[in-house]
Amino acid sequence: MIVSWVMLQSESDMSLQLMHEGLATRYNNGGVEKVRFQWVDRDCCAASVVGETRAEEHLSWESWKTTDAIVAEATTRHLVNSCASRSHYNSNITIKLDLSHCMRRFLCECVSEHHPLYSSVAQFLSAAFSVVDQEDLQSLKDAYRFCEIHPPNPTKQHICQHCRIRIPHPQELIKRVEGVFQHFHLASDPNVLPLFKPSMRKVWWIQRVHILRGC
Repeated sequence: MIVSWVMLQSESDMSLQLMHEGLATRYNNGGVEKVRFQWVDRDCCAASVVGETRAEEHLSWESWKTTDAIVAEATTRHLVNSCASRSHYNSNITIKLDLSHCMRRFLCECVSEHHPLYSSVAQFLSAAFSVVDQEDLQSLKDAYRFCEIHPPNPTKQHICQHCRIRIPHPQELIKRVEGVFQHFHLASDPNVLPLFKPSMRKVWWIQRVHILRGC
């Protein structure tokens, strides 16, 4: 049984209507439970309105913070979109924003991939979005000791192969990502070139809505 269906959409969602109808027919005829998740590169939830930013507003950390009012605004309205997979395939399907696209939207708001701090913020964001299961990690360290590998510090490749990795729940994830932005807020290189474009704060506002909604 298929437990995951990954399809990144780069064209109009509604143009896939016939495909979704065909899939629904095949699943129904086969008596197979329809898959419940779809990952997309956009349109994962209902549209939201993000206000325009004022010049130099991004320089104040206060404008980056997540408040209770922001959380309420993002999560109390109608959150479900009317995508083709929900309308013509499975009305109970959960639409998720593909993690790589979310990460890329943030990283595109760095002034350059060649900025000295670019790789650092990329690593920090990646760590914020993923949490390694500590029991699995401890078991892997024990395996290192059993094999007399010292120090028992598992490699990134081994962690990916042998440890479960989860994305934190929305409230936890918001704190983790916001912590990264606070750490790098107004960071610059030795030539005083900022790491972030001024537009990074607006992108954070937009992506924060998706995170809070659990996209």
